[in-house]
Formats: sequence, structure tokens, C-alpha cells
Amino acid sequence: MFKKCLLILLVTLCLVQVALAQLNNLEQGAVECWHAALAKQLHVADSQFLLYQGTATLGNSSVWLWNIFNAVIMDEDGIYYNPVQLNSLSGNYNWLIYDALTTDTLTPSCNLEKAIENFQDARGIFAWNKTLDDLQAGLNGSPPLQFAIDTTFVENVNTGKVPLMMHLIIQASFTHVLKFVSYPYSPSDAPVWQLQQYTPWYMQCILKKAYYNVDNSFLSPIDWNSIFGPDGSLHEMCYALVVVDGENIKVTASDSNTTYSTTITSPQPIILGVLVATVPEYILQDQ
Repeated sequence: MFKKCLLILLVTLCLVQVALAQLNNLEQGAVECWHAALAKQLHVADSQFLLYQGTATLGNSSVWLWNIFNAVIMDEDGIYYNPVQLNSLSGNYNWLIYDALTTDTLTPSCNLEKAIENFQDARGIFAWNKTLDDLQAGLNGSPPLQFAIDTTFVENVNTGKVPLMMHLIIQASFTHVLKFVSYPYSPSDAPVWQLQQYTPWYMQCILKKAYYNVDNSFLSPIDWNSIFGPDGSLHEMCYALVVVDGENIKVTASDSNTTYSTTITSPQPIILGVLVATVPEYILQDQ
């Protein structure tokens, strides 16, 4: 039983999707420990870092990359980031610009009609201001990272029996670790050649004005809370990917009877996780 549970843990550490509901307390504790250790090494709060779900290897196009950034985090996702979902930043932005009060006074640089025109011109391809070429170049020049975890987990079964215990050691090293930051492509971004075939579709000032008009003077007929409230459709947004190369993770786990050890490597770069921000944090960062 211990070996079977450990194998599930190792799959989780390999960043293949495993729902928390499928893990027992020992495994859940180990995964949460891995998550917290990575956040600490990245110098971010636990709440800002989410483990990436699904296929973790890099895709082959910038559109693939932008689709990951476009996904919006929901509360129920816990410590995981699911890039495959219907809720998106572009979808919420679409609602904002088409349901905004057209009589509302905006500055010439934040023109609602121009925002709608740009969004239409994008024709459903929503670019970000960095490309896959930028990611690969940044990864090649990024620093290495090494760290270790040495901890013991105890599961109290409340049956009068001896508690289950697992001693876990993780030694992780990466040749390169990159926090790849990117934001939606806007008219204020430099038109680098990689983006020339795409339309700048996003105006940060629209999101900012909508968020800070809590009295709904800018959004109509949409209720402010339906987008920005605690249960709204814009909960948290991805502003950076955590990408690593040269992955080498040695995992050793033992109970009172058995020790099991394995080494996890990847021949190509993978996405460990993402960094996320609430709407006001996202607005402040994207300057």
C-alpha cells in the first residue's frame, strides 16, 4: 500500500494531473510541501504560485503560450492551475467593452470605441506581448536552482492503531529556472516583428476603470460583482510562467519497513507552475 501511494505521489511530482481528492493525507501533505518549497525558492507567496496541471512540456507556437496566460484562475482550483477551461481574460474583457456605457467619458488614449474595434480586429487570436521565442531566449540565459526537502508526514487514523508515517527527502536541481512574465498585447506595446501579424486587442485602462467603478457607473447591464466580486468570473489571472530546463529530482520515501527511491528527469523544458495575481495586483504590475 505504501509503495502504491508513493507512486501516485511521484506521478504528482512529475506534474501529471492528479486531483487532490484522490490523495490520502500523507500524499496530500507531500504535494503541499513540494508546492510550498517551490514558492519559497521563487520568492513568492504560496498563494501566488500554482502547480501546472496537464501536459507540462512546451508547445510549438506563441498561440499555445498565449492560451495558457489567457486562462483565468477559479477559487476551487486550490494549488493547481488548469490552463484548459472556458473562463478567460479575453472573454471577460469582451463582456466589459461590449456592455460598458458608451456615454461614459474616457480619455483619447482610452477610447471605448477604439477598444471594441481592436478587439474585433484580433479575430479571436488574443496575443500577449511576449512570444515563444522570447521564452526560449530567456530560459537559455536564466540561472540554475538547487534545493532539498527533508520532512516527515504523520497520518493519524484515529482507530487506536499506530499512526502511518512517511519520511520524504526530495533533492531537486534545475539547469535553468525562468519566471516568464507577459501581459495582453496592447497598443502601447512596442510592435516587435514577432507580433506584427497580430492585433493589439487589450487596453489595460478599460479593466482598471471597470474595476474601480464599484457603483456600476461604467459597467451596464453587468453587475460589478459578477466579474470582480468574491465569486466573480475574474478571480485571479496568470502573469508569469515558471519554466525549467535540465530537471533532476531525486525522491526518497520511507516508512518503518520500506524505503523507495527514484529519480525524475525531463529531456526538455517543462512548466512547473504559474504566478497569479488578483485584478488590482494585475493592474499595478502591468504598467
